[in-house]
Amino acid sequence: MSIITDILKEIPLSAVLRERLADAETKMATLEKENATLKTENQNLRADLKKAHEEIERLKQPKSPGVSWGSQPRIKGRMEM
Repeated sequence: MSIITDILKEIPLSAVLRERLADAETKMATLEKENATLKTENQNLRADLKKAHEEIERLKQPKSPGVSWGSQPRIKGRMEM
């Protein structure tokens, strides 16, 4: 009789454990989706940051006015005339 009693005692516990397991699985699936979304967002932000750094470096470089250094003495000579 004690075996049957033990089995019957386990029935409500099993139902509670199954419910908790289902909740945990739902939370796990939600967290996996969120993690995948955050990984994608992180990759996109890293790519944007890399582009921003490249743009900053490009803007730091001096721009030439389109006149070569070899032509400057001629320009200076013309101005003195």
